[in-house]
Amino acid sequence: DVAFEVKTTPGSAYDAIRQIKLYRQYVSESYKWVLATTFPISEAEKFTLKNEDILWLQLGPKFAKWASEQR
Repeated sequence: DVAFEVKTTPGSAYDAIRQIKLYRQYVSESYKWVLATTFPISEAEKFTLKNEDILWLQLGPKFAKWASEQR
């Protein structure tokens, strides 16, 4: 199973990690978590995500455009 946390506005990956840790309390431990952002994150944030067993991916401009149209 895979669960996603998607961020479309720049912010700290550390805030997303806190959210994911909260979510982990309510879902199966078998879930693999992915943080998906429309912006780059720092190498330090990538390192921390890896240590927390969270994958990261950067969504492309088409997703960013779609997300902005949904507001």
